Amino acid sequence: MPKDCSYTEVIVPNVDSIRIQYLLKNLLSNGKHTLIVGSTGTGKSITIMNELKQSFYNDEFMYLGLSFSAQTSANQTQMIIDGGMEKKRKGFYGPALGKEGIIFVDDLNMPLKEVYGAQPPIELLRQWMDYGGWYDIDTPEREFRFTQKVSFVAAMGPPGGGRNSITNRYVRHFNIVYVEPYSDNSLNSIFCNVMEWMYRSAQKLPYGANIEKLKENIVMATINVYNDVQKKFRPTPAKSHYTFNLRDLSKVFQGMSKTNARAVVSDDQMVKLWAHECLRVFQDRLISIEDRELFKEMISEKMTEKFKKNWDKIVQHKPLLFASFTPLIFPEGDETKKPYNDIYCELTDRVKVKKVCEDSLTDFNMMYRAKKMDLVLFTDAIEHIVKIHRVITTQLGHSLLVGVGGSGRKSLTELATFIAGFQIEVIEMPKGYNMVAWREDMVKKIFLACGVEANPLVFLFSDSQIINEAFLEDINNILNNGEIPNLYKPEDIVQIIESVKEANKSNPEFKEIAEDNNRVKELFAT
Repeated sequence: MPKDCSYTEVIVPNVDSIRIQYLLKNLLSNGKHTLIVGSTGTGKSITIMNELKQSFYNDEFMYLGLSFSAQTSANQTQMIIDGGMEKKRKGFYGPALGKEGIIFVDDLNMPLKEVYGAQPPIELLRQWMDYGGWYDIDTPEREFRFTQKVSFVAAMGPPGGGRNSITNRYVRHFNIVYVEPYSDNSLNSIFCNVMEWMYRSAQKLPYGANIEKLKENIVMATINVYNDVQKKFRPTPAKSHYTFNLRDLSKVFQGMSKTNARAVVSDDQMVKLWAHECLRVFQDRLISIEDRELFKEMISEKMTEKFKKNWDKIVQHKPLLFASFTPLIFPEGDETKKPYNDIYCELTDRVKVKKVCEDSLTDFNMMYRAKKMDLVLFTDAIEHIVKIHRVITTQLGHSLLVGVGGSGRKSLTELATFIAGFQIEVIEMPKGYNMVAWREDMVKKIFLACGVEANPLVFLFSDSQIINEAFLEDINNILNNGEIPNLYKPEDIVQIIESVKEANKSNPEFKEIAEDNNRVKELFAT
């Protein structure tokens, strides 16, 4: 693993992932449709995407990705796939000249069943499997449209938890590969390697030996907490979001990788960092005081069992909070010197934290007079600001804020975004706002600002803005693929590529990909 890569680029190969990549490469190279089945968090999507990028993104192959959700319709599915194809001759379409296409469908069994028990997007794909195409919905003649030189690879979880069973008439076309859930030994091996990467990536200022020796205990303690959470906090109708998977386990280590050896000197500080990340990932999802206290006891027990530490003795400042927006780490511990900025550390000086938040609120009100906020920053409000700031500044960090009206979700998010130095975008929806206006706003206000100008941006979207269910489908695609399929017209894509080239012409690293328009477009999407 490269020492200078980001956490989201860290991939630890194991027996299962290597086996799946080998099978995928051989099956897809020979035009065989493949269905990967496994529980959430077993790495199905990331394994498939890596193999597609490595082996099927060249002069012979191209790939197209789409992600299903409960609201996906057959028309949306057809438009996405048709948008990636070129016309060969009358009635026949396919990938670019000289290439074969791979279509990757993630969360295949998510679409809702209609009144007669069918899933329209899946029935559309089955029609292609059986007849080689579908009827053109863009022309009044509704001529049959054949799509050639295409293979499908799909990923899905077992039925249950919002996922449906799919018809055997469709499944029969696939070669099915099942991914076993990881054993504790496999998880231990994977995350020990991740911790090793974290230590090595800090080579300029290495962690002390006392920190490095905690590696295996931290990994085992985290796996034990994850297993206990799954057993004790089961989803119910009132707590339907109590669903935990291996992504949550990974987020604990991602949070720990945000700090460095300047902030974590003693083993007590490392244990507190671990406890804090467990609280943020698992406890923040719990909605009752009883559940939150039960989880805190669980962490306290694991701290005693694995690290021989007492919660009450080492956690002097409660609630336990870590953040990077308050400079509290000084060179050589000398408080007469200027503190380091932007270091993820424990917030021990709560008076200073409150002052930073209040000063930021004052600056926000001066800068955005039309959106002036009169907030009283009590302890709970500051705690929420810290939590939201942590998510915003985490790579690929997205947050769903749940609460009653007037609880401060929007205002605290705007303040946390301002503290993080990000731009915030809230789309105004006047009367008559429709899908065309939504797509235009997404291009101009979101994607061009992020992709071309490289501005860090937070898109704030509330439940009251869901005037069309298709909005959620677009947001689902952004979360899964980083883009909305068929959002741009051909002339827009040319303009975007030129804009990205112009914005990066002084970047020496960009010269390697400047001649490849596909890689430039990929840079825009990331």
